[in-house]
Amino acid sequence: MAKNKFNKSWLQDHLTDPYVKMAQKEGYRARAVYKLSEIDEEDHLIKAGMSIVDLGSAPGSWSQYVRNRLTELGRNNPAIESGKPDGQIIRSEEHTSELQSHSF
Repeated sequence: MAKNKFNKSWLQDHLTDPYVKMAQKEGYRARAVYKLSEIDEEDHLIKAGMSIVDLGSAPGSWSQYVRNRLTELGRNNPAIESGKPDGQIIRSEEHTSELQSHSF
């Protein structure tokens, strides 16, 4: 009984969490995207032309953020086709040992 009560409490907290709501509104797969965003804004981690490997990338919100950021940086590079990222994202899902390049 206590476990079920805990699950209901967690679910209620999750559904009312402002970061969960913001992630859903902005089309991100998880609220964790805002952790990477904050670090990137403070330390300028993501730069044009980078190859970024996202290991254990499920559900993928960090890869989504990186894609958006590299696309934003690509706007400043005339050699990059409009709407394309200036860099590469390589993702590895937790359930596979394969590395794959993904587009979002």
